[in-house]
Amino acid sequence: MTENKNGEQRILCMLGFPGSGKSVLLKKLSRDFGLAPRHLGTFVRESRSLTEEEIFRSQQGQLLEGYDEAFLDSITQSPLPWILLDGFPRSERQFKLLRERRSPTRRIAVVCLSFPVGKEGAFSFRRQQARAVHQGLQGDSLEQELFRIEKKIERALAVDLPVIELARNEFPDFIELDVTKGSRPAYRLLCPWIENRLGLSRQPSPSTSQKQ
Repeated sequence: MTENKNGEQRILCMLGFPGSGKSVLLKKLSRDFGLAPRHLGTFVRESRSLTEEEIFRSQQGQLLEGYDEAFLDSITQSPLPWILLDGFPRSERQFKLLRERRSPTRRIAVVCLSFPVGKEGAFSFRRQQARAVHQGLQGDSLEQELFRIEKKIERALAVDLPVIELARNEFPDFIELDVTKGSRPAYRLLCPWIENRLGLSRQPSPSTSQKQ
């Protein structure tokens, strides 16, 4: 990824309900477009050690508070022309802070991975429950994980959905992808949108580069 030209920067935000496959798509975007995801939690952990309370909040799917502005400052001061944000913004305050960073030379786009309206909680729980079982969790460990999942979903219903609605109404560069049938169909729609709407080209695969 080259450095900024004329100070222009584009920020691509990836939002998704728990269990929507956001991590899978982030890996594909990183591979195909050369975008390294930036995550608020990672930023905080790299800045200093988390307290026990912050670790607990993070495990419960809650936000780490007090770092939003420093995180956004690190993004907007980056020399990279493209920034991929993992799960940001996730609150109305974060949304407002991000919106304030918008300028003639800084374009913000939002990708939202969605489940059927009104059924987000049910789809999210089934996806995450299946993942926990696939990982081999049983007994008390499984019960604890399901409890954690329920708390994450409660928070997402209360906070994440309103943020998605704000983004839908305020950012012209917004795409919502139905991930009911998995992430692959969604990604096939996302790639041309990024290329045609945002002007970012996919990187050639190693095999393609070797042939050239």
